[in-house]
Amino acid sequence: MPRLLHAFFVATALLLATTAAHADDTQALRKAIAANQPIWVRAPLDANPKMLGNGYDDNFSEYDAAGKGHRVFAAKSTSADIDRYDVQFVQIDDAMKLKAAANFLFASAGVQANSDSRYVWIQVFHLTKVVSLVRGGAPKDAAKLVAEKVYYGSACNIIVSGSASTFTLDLAAKLKSGGGDLRQFTSKYNLDVKYLTDGLKLKPGMSVPLEQDANKIMGAFAEGKPQPIFVEFLPMQEMFTLPIEWAKAKFVPGKYKITRIDLTLADSKADGRPWDALGDLPDPMVYMYTGGKPKQGVNSLCSEASCTNLAFTRNTFKATFTPDKLIDLAEGVPLYFVVWDKDMSEHDYAGETVPTDVLKVGTPLQSIPLNVEGQLRNFSITLEPVN
Repeated sequence: MPRLLHAFFVATALLLATTAAHADDTQALRKAIAANQPIWVRAPLDANPKMLGNGYDDNFSEYDAAGKGHRVFAAKSTSADIDRYDVQFVQIDDAMKLKAAANFLFASAGVQANSDSRYVWIQVFHLTKVVSLVRGGAPKDAAKLVAEKVYYGSACNIIVSGSASTFTLDLAAKLKSGGGDLRQFTSKYNLDVKYLTDGLKLKPGMSVPLEQDANKIMGAFAEGKPQPIFVEFLPMQEMFTLPIEWAKAKFVPGKYKITRIDLTLADSKADGRPWDALGDLPDPMVYMYTGGKPKQGVNSLCSEASCTNLAFTRNTFKATFTPDKLIDLAEGVPLYFVVWDKDMSEHDYAGETVPTDVLKVGTPLQSIPLNVEGQLRNFSITLEPVN
């Protein structure tokens, strides 16, 4: 690895000290990295099989403070052809991962590492060959890390970043779940996105989809000649690093979208009779009331001013709805849901939720189970903030 990177590694180490400054450097707060736990980094420009067996420090430098290198094992390797398409989401949640990303990925992608941001590295790749170290005998020297494998192929490295206060643990989970266009997703949630390709070129008029299917993502690119894309390091012994905390999203008063409702009904009415005289399954429809139960009670026509008809489906005990309904959440204003079994003439009451001030329970983007009554067995909603 070029010596000119040494100064950059020193600067990165200073950054990491700032990033984890909120956590005391004590054994209790440090995160353990097990011996032989693989650590993947983007391959440096000079990556080749000769680096296998070299020792590295915890800044991923092969040179110590005196400028001396340490060869732990002889550079003996074996090569194997593979054909693997894959997508991996790496949440940068500790100092070791941030070091690797800052040293080998961020600088080339034009990403500035700082303590006020959070990062997810999406690895989309086609592996064609792996060259692996063949360890012969006992280690010849001591080092914290050893270069174990060089992977060849093509890759699209996607770095998604955002403010530590808004790029939350919940939003990272939503990012990993996939679906839709990546640029639309990052724009919607005010996230930055950078691409760095190795052996790939984006096809004209194509954008990178947010998918879990590597073949679909790689279909947006033209592949070139296989080249080193990842290097795998293994710790020689257990190591410790400082965790980088990710905030959990919290509800605050404002506009939200009901993106999902899940419910399950009992297999019969409260008196034991079937839901339908002909034996059909129930046809659940969901009403929502803002402010809790109306004083005058509820009716099956949703005629109350506070009532909104949210969803309806036929013949099922278990339903999932995606109403995408906009609502305003205010402190002390509970939401109340009633489920009816829709009939041709008079709808049958099925069950209801306990009025709930959702600002005090659950988190945005995550399913929130509500307490239920009647023939409802469970009922949950998912709310998404609207910027």
